[in-house]
Amino acid sequence: MTWKSSRPDILSDNGQVQAIASAQGVTVTATLTRGSSRIEESFEVSVLPEQLPPYTLNIHGDKEVLDISEVMYGLFYEDINNAADGGIYAELVQNRSFESFEFDTYSHASGECGCSTGRNRNPLFAWSGDTDKMTPQHSGGLNEFLGVKDKEVNAYYVTVADGATIRNKGFADSNQHCAMSIQEGAKYDFTIWAQAESAGTITLQLQDSHEQAISDSVTVQERAATRGRSMALIPSW
Repeated sequence: MTWKSSRPDILSDNGQVQAIASAQGVTVTATLTRGSSRIEESFEVSVLPEQLPPYTLNIHGDKEVLDISEVMYGLFYEDINNAADGGIYAELVQNRSFESFEFDTYSHASGECGCSTGRNRNPLFAWSGDTDKMTPQHSGGLNEFLGVKDKEVNAYYVTVADGATIRNKGFADSNQHCAMSIQEGAKYDFTIWAQAESAGTITLQLQDSHEQAISDSVTVQERAATRGRSMALIPSW
């Protein structure tokens, strides 16, 4: 089987993407040969620069497209597959409560909540750094501290060893680049629920994809009592 690209200057026959500045259309043709038999099939593909997301959305708020009923007073928006996260929903930290999971199956047999086959928990999804020093826990969490009756609500948290550095990638785009939408000079509030075995500190800082600081660092003193703390970061680069 061989592949042939209509634009090898954009996408080589072996699938290597060349340096391009804008999205380009390419036709790739697969040829399957066995003995005297030969079959060809062509596919239209879009080749994108590394830094370009696979889609763009332009909203022209000054253009009237449709008449809106005078009795329409609300808007329904369904957050399917976390579609609002990192955008309409302003939270920038992905998997902030370490509750991330995937259903064992997407079969109809799973039921509405996937309970029939359970859930594959991945508490450290979207976190990186010294993850070997992070230990997910499932008892004694905020649900117990706040008296929440549902045992699956805020049941997970992590213990972090002294000296560990951990990072959150935000809601990364399809190219897996860091994708927290950070604007220079804006104020970003960070809230954490924490408890220390002994007095210690937590230091917070915003960094770019090269782990270079784009804000001052904020250090919080922690004690043994469980409590919520908020702090502010203002990026500058």
